[in-house]
Amino acid sequence: MANFFKDMKDYITTLRENVDDVKANLERVNIELEHTKKTQADIQRKINEFQVETQPRLDKINEINEIIAGMTPENEDENEK
Repeated sequence: MANFFKDMKDYITTLRENVDDVKANLERVNIELEHTKKTQADIQRKINEFQVETQPRLDKINEINEIIAGMTPENEDENEK
């Protein structure tokens, strides 16, 4: 009977240690999650900056492409009409 109580005490001690480990690991996960959110926000900000900087250039490229497309031999027949 004494062994039973000793074993139970050991199991409970091990369980408590495991629960403490899980709590510590969960806290680390939460800390990393906060870092990840900050990193995600930084990446999104950089993407937005890139889009703002490149959009005028892309608009100009598309405008030039439309002009060039209008000059193709296929469209010259339509332009002569």
